[in-house]
Amino acid sequence: MKTLLSYILVMICSVTLLVAQPDKTKIKEIKVAYFTEKLSLTKAESEKFWKVYDQYDEERHALRKAAKKPEDKKKFSEMTDKEIYDFIDYSFDMKEKELALQKKYFVEFKKILPAQKVVRLIHIEEQFRQYLFKQAQHKK
Repeated sequence: MKTLLSYILVMICSVTLLVAQPDKTKIKEIKVAYFTEKLSLTKAESEKFWKVYDQYDEERHALRKAAKKPEDKKKFSEMTDKEIYDFIDYSFDMKEKELALQKKYFVEFKKILPAQKVVRLIHIEEQFRQYLFKQAQHKK
């Protein structure tokens, strides 16, 4: 019952934040509440976790931003074979860089959180993306 009430409280706060604040700030606040509740972070874990997670998120965002090349918008039907192969190689390189970044930070998360919470983190990130997507659809 207590978990249900806390979940309902998080959802109400989430909807309120969606309406009241600028996008990045409100998404960050919703994310903190969502992850903290889903991972059942203690106060001590939360303080350490968010410092590391914020660094991870910034590096991941920078990597994805750097991955966007102008020629990516070109249709494959308009590309030469060499351009297509170069694009595929580039895509693999970016995936390898993102995986290396994920491995690097999961080593850090293991120092902060128990194994059960570390493994749930991957799933919670995906659930949060789906949650935001649904919220955006409902907003339209």
